[in-house]
Amino acid sequence: MADITSQLHDTVTELQQLLTASATREIAGMVHVTRKGYIGQPQGNNSREPRLHSPARQQAFLLGLLLATEEPVKPVPMSKAIWERCIHLLNEAFETYAGLFMPEHPGHQSDEWWRTREVAGPVFLHYFSTGLIASVEQICDRIRAYCVPFDAELVQATGLSASDALAMMDFIIDELKQSLEVMAQLGPKQDEEKERFFHTGDYRRRDDPDFSKFYRTHYPILYNYQLNLLRVGLVSRAKVEAAFPTQAAAFWERYAIKRGQGPALQYPTEESIFDTKPLLILNEADVSIPSTNSLFE
Repeated sequence: MADITSQLHDTVTELQQLLTASATREIAGMVHVTRKGYIGQPQGNNSREPRLHSPARQQAFLLGLLLATEEPVKPVPMSKAIWERCIHLLNEAFETYAGLFMPEHPGHQSDEWWRTREVAGPVFLHYFSTGLIASVEQICDRIRAYCVPFDAELVQATGLSASDALAMMDFIIDELKQSLEVMAQLGPKQDEEKERFFHTGDYRRRDDPDFSKFYRTHYPILYNYQLNLLRVGLVSRAKVEAAFPTQAAAFWERYAIKRGQGPALQYPTEESIFDTKPLLILNEADVSIPSTNSLFE
C-alpha cells in the first residue's frame, strides 16, 4: 500500500495557504456560483473550465479548511488563476486516496490481493467522495416524518424545533431567490444604461465623492442590478431575526459559524464543520450561504 501522507500534507498545506490569504466573502461567493454551475450539468461537458470531481464533498472540505483560518487583514483578491489552482489541489487531494489501493511494487500481487481491493477501493472512494444522495424535498419529508413529532423535546434540548428550523431554512432560500429574480428582471434592461454610462464618459466619475448618489439617480437599473449582484449568496441577519425573533438565537447557534472558529483539518476524509454549520457569519449584518443544498444536508 502506498504511503500517501506526505503527498496529502503538501497538497492540503498549499490549498490552506491560498485560502488563508483570501477573504471569506470571495471564497464563499465562488463556491456559491460554481455550485450553481454544476446543477444539471453532465460530467462530460465540453467546457474548458476546470471542474471539481466531487463538488459536494470537495467544497465542504474547502470551507472546513477556510473556517479554521482567521480573516486576513489585507486579503489577496481571488483571481481566476488562484481559484483554478484551488480546484486543481482539491482534485489532487481526493485522487491521492486511490493510491491506497494500488501496489507499491506492481507485479507481485496475487489474484486475492486484487480481488479485495476491487471491492474495498470503490466503496472507500464512494463513501468519502459522494454527498448525500437525496433531494431537498426528500430530506424535508424525512425531517417532517421523523423529527417534527419530537418538536417539544427538541425545543427543550436545543431551543429550536424541527418545524421552526425548516421554516427558517425556507425563509433564507426565498431571500436568496429574490436577489436572483431581481437580477433576471433587470439583466435585459441594463444594456441601454450601460451603453450610456460609457458613451457619455460618466464612468470617469467613479472616483468622485458623490458618485454613488449620482450613479443611483442617473443609472437606477445598473445600480440595482449591481447591488443585487453583490448580495448573491448573502442574507440579512436582521431580516431573519425580524421574521423569527424568538428562534433566531438558537438557529444561529446551531447552524452558523464565524471564520476562525472551525477545527483544523488535515485530511479530506475528516468531518468538515461546514457539514453541520452551513451558514458563514461574515459580519453583524450578513451571513453567507455558499450552498443552499447544504442547509438541509
